[in-house]
This record gives sequence, C-alpha cells and structure tokens, in this order.
Amino acid sequence: MYIEDDELRSLYQVASSEHLHALEAGLLALETNPQDRSPLDQLLREAHSLKGDSRMLGVTEAEAIIHHIEEILSHWRQNRLVPSPHLFEGLYRALDAVKKIAHEAVTGEPANVSSFHVAAELLQFLEGASPAPDPPRPAEAEVDDLDALMSAPSSSPFLEDSSEISSQEEGTTAPTATVTGQDHYRIESVRVASSTLDSLMTAIGDLTVTQQRIARQQELIVEGLAYWEQAQVHLLASQRLLQPHPELLTLRQHYDHLRQQLDSLGRSLQQLQARAGVDDAHLTAVVNGLENEIQNLQFLPLGTIFNLLPRAVRDIAKEQKKEVQLVIEGAEVMVDRRILEGMKDPLTHLVRNALDHGIELPQERQQQGKPPQGTLTVRGRTNGNEVVIEVMDDGRGLDHDAIKQTALQRGLYSADALAAMSRSQVEALIFAPGFSTRAQVSSLSGRGVGLDVVRANVEELNGTINVISTAGKGCCFQITLRANRATVSILTVRLHDYVYGLPVEAIATTLLLRHEELILGGAEPTLLWEQQPVSISWLADILNQEGGIRHQPRYPCIILRHGDRYRGLIVDEIVNFQKVQLKPHHPFLSGIPHLLGVTVLETGDICHLLKPSALVTATGGDRPQPSTVLKPPTKPRILLVEDSLPIRTQLRRILERSGYEVTTAVDGADGFQQLRTGTFDAIVSDVEMPQQSGIEMTQRIRQLPEYQRLPIVLVTTLAAASDRQRALAAGANAYLTKGNFDQTLLLDTLRELIHEQN
Repeated sequence: MYIEDDELRSLYQVASSEHLHALEAGLLALETNPQDRSPLDQLLREAHSLKGDSRMLGVTEAEAIIHHIEEILSHWRQNRLVPSPHLFEGLYRALDAVKKIAHEAVTGEPANVSSFHVAAELLQFLEGASPAPDPPRPAEAEVDDLDALMSAPSSSPFLEDSSEISSQEEGTTAPTATVTGQDHYRIESVRVASSTLDSLMTAIGDLTVTQQRIARQQELIVEGLAYWEQAQVHLLASQRLLQPHPELLTLRQHYDHLRQQLDSLGRSLQQLQARAGVDDAHLTAVVNGLENEIQNLQFLPLGTIFNLLPRAVRDIAKEQKKEVQLVIEGAEVMVDRRILEGMKDPLTHLVRNALDHGIELPQERQQQGKPPQGTLTVRGRTNGNEVVIEVMDDGRGLDHDAIKQTALQRGLYSADALAAMSRSQVEALIFAPGFSTRAQVSSLSGRGVGLDVVRANVEELNGTINVISTAGKGCCFQITLRANRATVSILTVRLHDYVYGLPVEAIATTLLLRHEELILGGAEPTLLWEQQPVSISWLADILNQEGGIRHQPRYPCIILRHGDRYRGLIVDEIVNFQKVQLKPHHPFLSGIPHLLGVTVLETGDICHLLKPSALVTATGGDRPQPSTVLKPPTKPRILLVEDSLPIRTQLRRILERSGYEVTTAVDGADGFQQLRTGTFDAIVSDVEMPQQSGIEMTQRIRQLPEYQRLPIVLVTTLAAASDRQRALAAGANAYLTKGNFDQTLLLDTLRELIHEQN
C-alpha cells in the first residue's frame, strides 16, 4: 500500500518512525528489567497512536499487526500473560515487519511481508502456545486447476447471448464470447451499468483536475531552483569577501561546507524537475487516454433516438391526413448517452409540432405550388466540441405578424419595442411560457405551446435552441449542445472573495473597459461592440452580491453570447481558463436561476458555475431576489482536538473541504485553552490523549454555563459500550468510532448539531 498524498505520506513517515522507536525502546527496557512494568502504559499509548494513524491512512497491514501487539501488552499489564525471551523475539519480529510495511507506505518499495503470518504468530502468544510453522503456500496444482476452469467452455448463467438482451436495459454493451482457433475461450464484451459509467466519468474528471494541479507543482520546483541559484551567487560573493582574511579560516570552512550542501540541493532539485516533467507527461498521456476510452464507452449514435421517429411520423401523418417524407441525416454521429436521454422528449415534441402545425395538407401545398408530400428533415452533425441537432420542415413557417400581435395582447412588450425587434428576436418569442398564436390548441401540441418546455430541457443540458423561419417555405429549429457533459472548460472570475465560472463556449470575448467607452443614460450602461449595442451589467447586481468595484480606471468585462443576444458582465477580476469536473448538484438547487452547477478548482476552492442563458436574459433594471446559495455564508468554526499529527491533518482537510474554518489543538488541555480564547460552533475531539483526555476536557467544558449547548463530537478507536457511556455521561453530543470511519457520518452529525444549536 502506498500513501498517495505527499503531505500525509511525509507525516506518516515521521510519526510511524517515532512510534516504532518508542516501542522498541520500551521493549528493551522491559526485557532488561521485567519486574519494572511502568513502561507498559507508555507502550500501550504508542501502539494505540500508531494503530490509529495506520487505520486513518489505509495502512491496514500495519494496523492489524499493531492491534495484536496492543493486545499482548494489554494482557501483560493485566497479568494474563507471562513474558518470556520467546515473546520478546516475536514482538521484535512484529515491529520489524511494521517497519517494512511503513517503509512501503511512504516509498512504494514492496515490503515482502506476510502480515497474516506475523499476526498468526502474535495470536499464538495470546493463546499461550508456541508459534506454529508457516502454513504452506497454495500448491501449483491448485493454480493449474483455476486456469483450467477459466479456459473451459462456459456454462455459467451469467454469460448471455447479446441477442437476448434488450436495448432498453440499463448498460452499454452485452457480453459476447468467442472461441479462437486455439480453442481459447475469450469474452469479447461485457455489460456495464450506466451508473458505473457515470461514476467512472466523475472519477476521470476528478483525475483530470488532479493532473492539472500536479502540473502546476512544477512551477514551485522552478521557483525553488531560482532561489537556489540566487543563494549560490550570494555564497560565492561572501567567499570572495572572506579570501583576504586568513584569520576567518573557520568561517571559510563553514562556507565551503555550505556550498557543498547547496550543490547537493541543486542537483536534487534538478533531478526532481526532470522526473516531475517526465511523470507529468506520462500522467497527462494516461489521463487523456483514460478519458478518451471512458468517454467512448459513454457515447452512442444519434440514431439511438432518431430511429424512434419513423413510426411516430408515419402514425401522426396518417392521423392528420398528410403526406410526409422523413429524412434522417447524421444518425452515425456519436454523442454522450446523457444527451440522448435528455433530448428524446424535446426532439419528439419538435417533430410533432412540425407535423401538426408546420407541414400543410396536400391540397393546401398544391395550391401554393408545392409538392403534395411535405419533407421533414432531422439532422445531426458535429461542430468542434459541439453537437448540433436540426429539425427542419418545408411547411408554412412562422407568422411574424401573429407573433407580434399575441405578444402585444399578452402585454409582454409594447408596440414600439416590438417594432424595434429583429426577425430573430420576434421568432424567439415563441419560447415564452404558454405562448401560442392559435386560438385553439391541437390534441398533438401547437407550435408555441410547450416550446418553453423544450427550451428548458435543452438549457438543462447546457445547450441552446434557436429558430429560423421563412414564411411559406418552412422552419428550422437548431439545438446546439456540448458533446461531452462530464468535463467543461470554464473561465473563472472573482467577485470579492468568491470564485465563479462561466462556460467558455458562451464567451464571445473579454475586455478591459474604460469608463468613457460606456454609453450612459438608459436603465443600464451600454457598450458599442462590433457595431451593435451591448448592455453592460455588474455581475454583483445580477447575483445580488455586495459591492463590485465601481470606480477604477478599467473594468474587467466578459461579453456573453446566448443565441443572437449579448450581455456584458463586469467583475472584479478575470482569473484564468481551466478544465473542471461538473458536479451534479442537489435537486433543491435546480430552482436557482443563475446556477449551472458546482465544481472544485485545482486550488481547492469551491466554484459556482453560472448559467449564461440566465445571465444574458436577466432584466437589467430589476435586482433578483437574494440567493443564499450564490452568496456563501460565514464559515462555521470548528475546534479540532487530536494528538496524532497525521489524523489531525486528515480530519482538518475533511472539515475544511466541507466549508468549515478549523482551529487545531494537540490535546484536551490545549483544546480547553483554545476554546477560552476563541469562538467556535462545535468541537471535534479524540478521546485518548496525553495531559488531558477528550472525556476529561468535555467534563471541564460542561462545567461552564456558556458552553452547555456547544456541540461536542468525540471520534475515537475505543468502541466499547462502557467507553461510549462514559463519554455521553461527560456531556458529549455524539460518539463516533474510527474503526469504520465514515466522513459522511461525521459531517452529517456536525451539520445537524450546529443546526440544532442555532
């Protein structure tokens, strides 16, 4: 097992070395003077700490061995075990094994230790028997039997013929099997649940972000080399100053020694830079390869949903007494499975609308000089990283006058505003909720009735929909979607202390505006950009955030594009472009108008991704209602009391990633002192600690009336019912064990306790 995290790996290396050294020293003292049993208590504490560190960091083999050592020491202290030279030899062998396992955890070099055999030997001591010889390894015959079983023709019910599996079942591929010319049985494909693919895509997105963070570490190495070069220059200059002074020989010798160390440091940094470059290049290649392979598993042809249309078109045309030819193009275009799932209903709705209200009856078409048979074309194509789906008919097209009249009657716009609209802006009005130019709605669905739902579904997929119509010649609905929904390229911007992200495909350009470039006098400032007026807003106003720097020489501005509409947003700072994993957000966030999703940046910051369509169409003169989601609350403060440095670091990270501000203490006495000098919303503490335990600290806290309702959560390896009762009797609100540590349980418990307190 290898600890991947650099900081935790380094901490475990130091902590395990200290604990093992203390355990060895204590055993030596006991072996020298068996009658003096005073070291046993200290040995138990050291073993307990090392076991907890190993468990938290996943070094399970070391944890298992230390657990048995701890049991032996406990039996010894309780006079249930008589020490012997044979026992000491066994304990030393066990500590040597733990050393090798810990070395593997921090270096990756194989320990070649059988923790099972070591643990078995220790258990023999607990049972009072001599250790048994190592059990024989599995015979080669058994391996041969396994190979024979795997290569034999299968009769397993878990292997099915691909023809028996419905395309509607969850999964991507069906298992198929072949027998090669050498009679080797080989499984060509397997069924994979869609949820598994989703999990893989999420994981590869996180890995991509991690790879970007690792790549940035090379900048720190380069910076370190620069400092080293400066130190070399200063050192040489200092040595030259000392040359004329023979009486400073000792100092010159110290400088010579320092120079040798600096040379070694420089060589190490240069090797580190070279290796980091190689590792980064390799990791980039691996991540890109994995991403492409997993994305390919998620991709299916557009024909998956296009093939549902011919029967529907035939039935509707027959019902409407119309003659319609369906033309399907681009069915082979591969897109994300989740796009297909989300597009099935919008596509069906657009086709039904085209048949019901777009394409005319045969006699009407003939009167207009058209062939009696109408043509409905459904086309798919790619455009860079986007997929475009078009639904086109050669029917009557949109009636612009009727659309304007309906908008005027409904009070959506004034006559002057409608007169100033372009054709595309008038056509976009049909996407307004419930908008319809018809007095009566068909049983199928009217053009304009339900199109707001179609637009909502498309925008839920982070896409856009546009309509282009020519009176008497037909209509085209064009849907543009990102081909891959797992990761997204964003531009991050800063507004005060908060970071927001905007999808790159929605950004027309970025500018640094001068005040004199803005045209004032209307509801919002306006910028003349590429010969067209663009409304300019402060992002702080749209999100109902405080501030926004209003007086500065230049204003960082992003021009967003949604369809044929543009909007400029002024922010405090334009940060950078990066690729992120788009995290699915909780359903209760779906009603937030400007929120597209949430992600974690390579810096570890939480970033809210904003929905360009909502920002572009937001009414400039009306400030939206406050959003508690887009305006992060003050972070709750947690006092973390834990004597183990690795565990303290791990818990601190978990809490900080979850939005808490964390102050740490090394034991109960330190924790109580920190509590008296600060203000906290909850305490998370270990139980067994030097100077003052977590239970003693809890009792001391509860004696003070101002802390009677302060939530206290104890997290410990002590799982006995008596320990739990002592903790709750002392005043702890919750008692969680590290044996099956679940960070979700800890975070949920904290959230509930803090909510109850407030």
